[in-house]
Amino acid sequence: MLQKLLIFFKSGYPSFWKKKGSILQKIIISILLPLSFLYFLVSKINKKLKKKRTIGIPVICVGNINTGGTGKTPFVMHLINILKKKKKNVHVITRGYLGKLNGPIKVNTKKHTFNDVGDEALLLAEKATTWISKNRFEGALKATLNGADIIILDDALQNYSIHQNLKILVVDGGFGFGNEFILPAGPLRESINSGIKKSDLLIFFNKDKNNIKKKNKR
Repeated sequence: MLQKLLIFFKSGYPSFWKKKGSILQKIIISILLPLSFLYFLVSKINKKLKKKRTIGIPVICVGNINTGGTGKTPFVMHLINILKKKKKNVHVITRGYLGKLNGPIKVNTKKHTFNDVGDEALLLAEKATTWISKNRFEGALKATLNGADIIILDDALQNYSIHQNLKILVVDGGFGFGNEFILPAGPLRESINSGIKKSDLLIFFNKDKNNIKKKNKR
């Protein structure tokens, strides 16, 4: 049930996820809060049970704490360009959201379609070797065996299976964190405090209209 709700909400931001809401929207949030607590609890248990493993090369994680788009993919593409200029053999590991393949499998833009790997993976594969892998650790191993000397984990801020040398949090400055509630009552995958605290770098896509920098000084 919870999974179906998440898939539904990820298809677009419902109005009650926005910062200001009507009385009806507040009622909907109140109804969904028990599910948000369940999501939070399951996430905490998952974090405790996962054992971080290292793969022997640097790993950069680029992620967000909002569900949906925050400008993460354009930033990953920019980061790829920077690393390539430094003569790095960059490989990207992504889940392949909305694609049917589980992987680990290397994305081939001439062979794979949106239905296979999702649109983000196809875009990233134009810039660097990209692997689809629901299991991030297995994908990272494949990348290492195929000559990667640095890995970018796409959308993996809530993944605890691999040691990450650098964690980058991308935020849509225009939307901010919405109503600041955790899924499905709000757009967040985890609390603002935990997301910012564990990140090494905070990148804003669009102007910071919600004064997130001032409110969350570390």
